Amino acid sequence: MLTQSRNPGLLDEYLTDAELAKELGVTVRTVKGWRTQGAGPAVTRVGKRPMTSREAVRKWLEEKKGA
Repeated sequence: MLTQSRNPGLLDEYLTDAELAKELGVTVRTVKGWRTQGAGPAVTRVGKRPMTSREAVRKWLEEKKGA
């Protein structure tokens, strides 16, 4: 059986608020609250939609280790 190889998409490494919340085990409301307070991982806006790169999440988690 042949499998189709999928070209990586530009946003494959980015998470929506819902995906980020699920990955971290928190609510979407918590993710949005972090953003409002400037306390969460860095966000990139795609149009009006906030997206968070996995790399930004890793960096933010590393920064939280010492806190």
